Amino acid sequence: MCNAHIGALLVMSDESIAGMFSERDLMKRVILEKRDPAHVHVGDVMTTRVVCTCGDVSPREAMEVMTVECVSHLPVLRGSRVNGVVSMGDLVWWTMREREHAVEQLTDYVVGKYPG
Repeated sequence: MCNAHIGALLVMSDESIAGMFSERDLMKRVILEKRDPAHVHVGDVMTTRVVCTCGDVSPREAMEVMTVECVSHLPVLRGSRVNGVVSMGDLVWWTMREREHAVEQLTDYVVGKYPG
């Protein structure tokens, strides 16, 4: 996870989500409980209640779900299949890009460059 800069992994059982293992799980259920990481099974320390969303929600709606549910990684499903995982960092980046684009459009409009 460290080498790939990934903060959470889905734990799968065949095609179904069995849980999610995150940096938070590692800290709370392994390090703080003074368990030996070399002898801990992911299934014993993963989060089993995984909040998911479908692929047709907007980034804003996904961010609202993550905020309400206090999760920082949200699996995205297409039907019953996992299509990907979005992180709060992904959504913050998207929000910043959207705001930058809006400022550029307003600036272009004010200075007369707007093509409309």
